[in-house]
This record gives sequence, C-alpha cells and structure tokens, in this order.
Amino acid sequence: MENWKLYSDISGGENFQLEGIGFDTIFTQSLFMGVRREYTNTYATKFYFKDFYAGHVIIDILPPSVKYVQVLSDSTLDILFSENVEQTSTKKTNYSCN
Repeated sequence: MENWKLYSDISGGENFQLEGIGFDTIFTQSLFMGVRREYTNTYATKFYFKDFYAGHVIIDILPPSVKYVQVLSDSTLDILFSENVEQTSTKKTNYSCN
C-alpha cells in the first residue's frame, strides 16, 4: 500500500504544510505523474505550481558552504551559500566572524 502526501506553501517560500494524505492500493508504481486542479472560473488562473518531484525521498547529507561574503557595514555581512538555507539557521548567533 502506497502512502501519498501533499504539502503546500501558500506564501511561496519553504514552509511547507501537510495538506492531505491518501492511500492507493491499486497503483503502486508508474512511469508518469500529473496534477489536476478544479476550481471556479474566478480562481482557475490563481494556481501556481513549482518544483514537482516524484520518487524516493532524497536526503541531503552535504551541508551548505559559503560561496561569497561581502562586508556591508561594521555589523552586516552579505553571505551567499551553495544552497538555500532555512531562515532560522541564518541567525547571527549560529556564526562567528573575525
């Protein structure tokens, strides 16, 4: 039995919330996937889909690295990481600088 989960982030960020769970005992594998949305004519064009993935869970084992640092002021740095990082991990208490 396959367990399907749907997550969404209506703000367009990375704060995905579980919207629903489904069980499918008939189709346990496929070569294709798709999305169908049904809504009223008023809201039919208000949908935005991005970054679909269907497959095994990918576990990121490589931590982000710093690609670029620019000093903006005595107390401010502009830092570019090698990948997106969660906003909570970017607090200045998580880093030190000389």
